[in-house]
Formats: sequence, C-alpha cells, structure tokens
Amino acid sequence: MCIRDSFIRERVNKQYQVSSYFWAKSLSELPFQILWPWIQITITYFGVGLNSYFAYKYWIAVLSVILSYLSGGAYGIFLSIVFPKQEVAMSLMHILAVPLLAFAGFFVNQDKIPYYLYPFAYISPWKYGFQALMINEYTDNPGILCYSLTPPCDPLGEQHFQEGLWTSIFAQFAIGIFFRLLAMYFLYKYSTPPKRNFGIPKKTQEEVESQAKGLARNNDKSKGSIEIRLENGDSTDSHKLNSFPKRTSQ
Repeated sequence: MCIRDSFIRERVNKQYQVSSYFWAKSLSELPFQILWPWIQITITYFGVGLNSYFAYKYWIAVLSVILSYLSGGAYGIFLSIVFPKQEVAMSLMHILAVPLLAFAGFFVNQDKIPYYLYPFAYISPWKYGFQALMINEYTDNPGILCYSLTPPCDPLGEQHFQEGLWTSIFAQFAIGIFFRLLAMYFLYKYSTPPKRNFGIPKKTQEEVESQAKGLARNNDKSKGSIEIRLENGDSTDSHKLNSFPKRTSQ
C-alpha cells in the first residue's frame, strides 16, 4: 500500500495526471504480463499434446491465454483500487471471483445457468477464455478420442457455447479494457481532493469573489491617494493643525 500512498501524495502535489501514471505503469508491466502466460501455455500445449494438426491453433491458444491473463489482471487492479485496505481486498477477491468462475462453464454448462445469474457469466473474463480454448481445440481436430457412451461425440455441442471463437477473443479484450478504465476512474476519484465552497452556491460565490476584488481595487486606490496627499502636503490639514492653541510653558 506504500505505492498507493506515494501516488496520492504526489497527485495532491500535482506532479502528474492520473491517466499518465496509470497507463505508464500498465504499459511498463505489459511485457511481463505477455511473457509469463506465453511460457505457461507453451509448456502446457506441447506437454499435454493439444491440437497440433494446424500451426495456427497454437497461436490462437497463446492469444487467448494472454488476453485471459490481462483481463483477469485488470479485474484484480479494479478491486485493489476500490478497496484501499489490503486485507479487505484480498478477502473480497476470493468472494467476488467465485461466482465468475462458477458460471464460466467449468462446473456448470451455460444452458443450465438461471437467467438472473447471466450478468456474472457475461462479465467473467474466464468464461470467454475457456470458450476460446475449447473451440480452438475441438474444431478441425481429427484426432479426438471420444469415450462418450452415447455417440456421436460432440464436446462443443455438450457445452452449449453461445459465442464463437473470435467473439470470445474480442470479449476478453473488451473486458480487460473495461475494468482498466473503471479502475482509472476510481483512482482519479480517490486521488483528487474535493473542491470546498463551504455550501455557497456557484452564482453567489462568483458574486462574492467579484465584490471582494472590487473592494480590493478601491482600497488600493484610496491607499494611493493618501500617499500622494502625504507626499505633496495638504494645506487644509496643515491649517487645521495650526488652528489649535499652543500651550505655553509657565
């Protein structure tokens, strides 16, 4: 949380804008957020022996895993900004992530999800990653070994996916951008001090400010006239001073 405190202190001092800090930090971490999932899916893809009949299948899997990693990271950034305390954020991270994982298609087919729980499925970054990998694996794969007791074997038909391959990939990209923009908005709200006008309406406040400026100008003019009179000497004032009787010493 020291990074958050340092950022808020520097933001209050107006050293930089929120968007400059947020996107600079996101872009600086982007190479590592691409490299690690790429290494992971490469080891898993060839270690497990996934669809290798077409070369483009591997690259689609790499793209899907990287986007899933980035969208999940954006979701974590959003929660860490909304909940400033680390203990609260770590506790709620698991609570809020369970519905997104439960309705992503890992445990329950999407046609079995009640309609009032659809929002959890639609904003889940893992749902679209799972769909993209499943479609990529079982489409144009003549080497499928099916152990189903009720032929024909159709893994994709059993899942009842509602989106296609490229729709799922685009949805991952859109969710990642959406959560990052939402995180930047809350970061801006938390780091920008409120403007205090002490309950004075805007129009009244402008009138008070204009009156204060007018009084300041009048005071400057009167001060300047007094100084000129003191420098030149005023005959009226000197006459008044001479009119007083002088005290004579006894």
